Amino acid sequence: MFKKLTALFKRVTALFKRVTALFKRVTALFKGLTTLFKRATTSFKRAAILFKRVTTL
Repeated sequence: MFKKLTALFKRVTALFKRVTALFKRVTALFKGLTTLFKRATTSFKRAAILFKRVTTL
């Protein structure tokens, strides 16, 4: 009985480690995407300001 429980616990911990690793990857990817999106929006704003300056001239 005890051996079965320890084996099950080992399986659960291994699975949990896999899930946490996957979650870390997903969060890192999400952070990268958000930073990329922020950069894109800032560059777009700059381009819009430049376009306004050109059109007003």
